[in-house]
Amino acid sequence: MSHGCLKNVSFSCGFFPERLLGYTKKTMHVTTPPPPDFLQTIPELLHTWGAPLPSGWDTLQIVREARKQHAASTGTFLLEKALTQLQEHHPAQARLLHLRYREALPVKLLMQRLHRSRASLHRDFRAAYEALGQILWDWEQTARARFYHMQSQRLEPAPYDQLFGVEGLLQQVQQQVMDPQGPRILLITGMGGIGKTSLAHALSMHLIQERRYLQFGWVSLRPQVSLWDPRPYVQIQDPQYALEQLFERLARQLAHDAIIPAPFSLEKLLARLDALWLQEPPFIVLDNLETLPDLTPLLTQLQSLRAPARFLLTSRQTLSFPSLYVLPLPPLDSRAARALLRHEGRKRNIPILQQAEDAVLDKLHHAAGGNPLALRLLAGQLHTLDLTTVLENLAQAQSPHVARLFDYLYHWAWETLSERERRVFLAMPLLPPEGGEAAHLAAITELPVAHVHEALETLVSMNLVQASPGLERTHYAIHSLTRAFLQSIAQWS
Repeated sequence: MSHGCLKNVSFSCGFFPERLLGYTKKTMHVTTPPPPDFLQTIPELLHTWGAPLPSGWDTLQIVREARKQHAASTGTFLLEKALTQLQEHHPAQARLLHLRYREALPVKLLMQRLHRSRASLHRDFRAAYEALGQILWDWEQTARARFYHMQSQRLEPAPYDQLFGVEGLLQQVQQQVMDPQGPRILLITGMGGIGKTSLAHALSMHLIQERRYLQFGWVSLRPQVSLWDPRPYVQIQDPQYALEQLFERLARQLAHDAIIPAPFSLEKLLARLDALWLQEPPFIVLDNLETLPDLTPLLTQLQSLRAPARFLLTSRQTLSFPSLYVLPLPPLDSRAARALLRHEGRKRNIPILQQAEDAVLDKLHHAAGGNPLALRLLAGQLHTLDLTTVLENLAQAQSPHVARLFDYLYHWAWETLSERERRVFLAMPLLPPEGGEAAHLAAITELPVAHVHEALETLVSMNLVQASPGLERTHYAIHSLTRAFLQSIAQWS
């Protein structure tokens, strides 16, 4: 069903978030004319008196909402309510439809009773169909606006004003979450600032606009990565308690407080959510899951659900788990980075970015390693500093802005590393810029190769080190930002 509308229908599915009206007389105000294919279903709706509904009506928002309270008579409820409103404004048309479809009077008898010719009567029917269709379509537009407003409010504010370089990835993940046979749990992984939350937000907004799911949820477990970050964060002392809090927040967001058992039991809550989601399958984003020390209990709980709910997870840490679809988010390529930098130049009125040649912008791309957050930071500094100074400040971590960036990108990960893992991590800048093998790191750190491999496994899973497996050996390298961060710690610059 294209764009969440009627089957085989080509009309626009536009909605109007600014019009949040109920099913009242005010909806007689025309928003947009009903699409022709929608109007063609009105005689069928009248002929069956709403039971069954015309083909494709199951995807209409007014049907989805009415079904919650009028499951056995959804179509009849909507039709009679619309006819009541038609009666208030066009009583002759309402009477004509009632006589023909409710009392089942034949056309010949209607011609006699209403003193109309067959041609005139057909014109009257067309006008009545259009008026009734307009009422229902106005309601549909209002219902979509209400749905859009309610569901989008559950998302965190967009961390971007425009996305760059992720069109292919966005399309790929869209295909996965809209495929009935696709994976139920997807994990977007990558280093901090790479755009995981932005991609999840853009996908969610697209799905909400298309009404691909009946409900949407969003829970963030963002850690406090730095004192300067004003966004809400969580501090997890007990992993089991954190898991309980996550599902309780989802329950309050997607259901109601009464669904939460008292005394609280995660097992009972999951059973109730599962039963609810069997009727209304949701799309849920669980953001910043690197806060959890172990994702396995959460993934186990999610996979135990019977409901066809879809979950999109984001984390700086990756892992392998049965049936988990992992999507690594790579840095921006040079073309996308240039587009982002020129966009920042126009938005912030930075002439050097607006006028710079590709070679100049490519220097910024190389220094930031294609990290969107770092690119925006560097762009902002060009308000008052020249390009050479900005690049030197990044390489030597001499700017407070750079210090805060490193704090955001690496503080959480650094605090979770063991002493052995830190030792291997700090040795990475001593490899050539293109990276090296575990044996080289063993020689530098004077650790057994087996211990280096163990440390590298953790560093790779946390997206701090990049691994490129080969036929015989694996090659390890670090992001240019990571190199600058490690050099600032070790004072090797």
